[in-house]
Amino acid sequence: MIRCISISLAVMLLLTTTLFAQKLYNADKAGIDVRTIDKLLSLDDNDIDIASAALHFSKFWSTNSNVLRYRYMIDDMSREILNRLEKENIPRDYRAIPVINKYLFEEKGFRPTPNANDPQDLFLHTVLNKKRGYCLSLSILYLSISERLGLPLYGVVVPGHFFVRYDDGEHRFNIETTSAGASISDKDYIRRFAPPRNSIYMRNLSSRETLACFFNNLGNCYMQVGEIKNAEYILKLSSDLGDSLIEAKLNLGNVYLKENKPKLALEQYKAALEILPNNAQINNNIGNAYSQLDQTRSAIESYKTAISLNPNYAEPCKNIALIYQKEGAVNKAIHWLEKALSIEPKDATIYLSLANIYRTLGKYDMAIENYSKTLELNPNSTDANIEMGFSKLNLGLYKEAIGYFDIAISDSPNAVNAYIGLSTAYKNLGNNYALIKTYERLLELEPNNLSVIVNLANTYYQEQEYEYAARNYEIALEISPQSSDIIYNLGASYVMMKEYSMALRYHLLFVELEPHNGDGYNALALDYYYIRDYKNALKYLKLAKKNGFDIQEALLERLERIVN
Repeated sequence: MIRCISISLAVMLLLTTTLFAQKLYNADKAGIDVRTIDKLLSLDDNDIDIASAALHFSKFWSTNSNVLRYRYMIDDMSREILNRLEKENIPRDYRAIPVINKYLFEEKGFRPTPNANDPQDLFLHTVLNKKRGYCLSLSILYLSISERLGLPLYGVVVPGHFFVRYDDGEHRFNIETTSAGASISDKDYIRRFAPPRNSIYMRNLSSRETLACFFNNLGNCYMQVGEIKNAEYILKLSSDLGDSLIEAKLNLGNVYLKENKPKLALEQYKAALEILPNNAQINNNIGNAYSQLDQTRSAIESYKTAISLNPNYAEPCKNIALIYQKEGAVNKAIHWLEKALSIEPKDATIYLSLANIYRTLGKYDMAIENYSKTLELNPNSTDANIEMGFSKLNLGLYKEAIGYFDIAISDSPNAVNAYIGLSTAYKNLGNNYALIKTYERLLELEPNNLSVIVNLANTYYQEQEYEYAARNYEIALEISPQSSDIIYNLGASYVMMKEYSMALRYHLLFVELEPHNGDGYNALALDYYYIRDYKNALKYLKLAKKNGFDIQEALLERLERIVN
């Protein structure tokens, strides 16, 4: 039973004067009590409450978030700062910033997260729980407190970074939330991040634009961890809210490319290009969309435009090379890869692409030279180690090939191609024991790989492990029930185990599938001979001869004597 607790009037008055004496400046904002994201995003800019908006998205994406709980935490922190300002007789203006900084970064211990790779660290409730966050999520917290204090603070974005600015029309300075609130000049931000002019960058953002930046970063994080649908949904919100936020359009376009929606990607890239016409990266991305649409001439034109805008941009050179490589114009592909190398001489992926082309051309020495350069720059490149292994196989250097395949497997235990290469090497070396182990590992990764199952069965047969051979032929037959070769070999395995009735079953099935194949009739003749059914043995031996099989004439003569 829940009991009502009586509180005296005096106690109530005391609580009122201590807890609620300081009315927060955002108390009357319509955005505080909004319960749905759609309603929140329909508000006028002045009605949006940054904290409430961020917390609603926390709740939307995380079942562990509670909007009111965390909003009260921010309210309480804001009231504490207000009490300190009153106690120290500090006006609510630019002079309040050191008090906020000391409280948040020294006393509460909020600081930047060491690794910016977890989407959860963008959520405001996670920042409050862990006291860690990205530049953007720490700035969201700072803005949430400032709007409760009535201070004129704004979010500011530059490419790849976000910070806060105080601007009351008379006093204007930046606040870097990843450096305990340090003030960094506009000039330093411009020097470090090179933001485009005449855009959303480096100016005071509206609340909607701040949310657009939040959604863009969150969507980009989800894209990096492979949650593409979440990324698409959030980046659409970002693009709609921040109409001039180029990064949102680029990231949304990249998501569409991952989803094989190049037309939608092209729309986003072209919208970004209208905002920033002479941007090399945007033109490169447009080329990627045209390439996915198989409009290769338009793609090459866009890549060349990107190069003309930034001659030191290697990516479009690599992309042109890829198009020519697909078209079989290998000399042109090599030319553009070498041009990319002149720009980025330590880019391992360029050497890898060159090596792959040379291997395709059968120039294994040149392939090995470029694979070696790839591995000098990136020793743990699984692809380079695998392809180096295959190049060694092409030259008959089987033991050296095994070494590279083993390295690839140690770095990527599920690298199927490495095991395929190993199996080829062991087969050529005649090491059936290692070959069987390799096939078995391959089947752990790809249980229904028919060729591996058949090869494993064949190897067991060579090793006279006929029971294991038959077992694997039967598994193969379940996958490919009309395969005459598997049926024939399965029958042969039963012959070697002297289970002639089973051998007959499969050899009869074989001749049904291949009625003009003398091998099948000869196998049946031997099966019947072993069970002393000489009449049928003679019948099928004659059919074997009729269908072109080089039979044992002595056996034919003997059977004729017995039967006749």
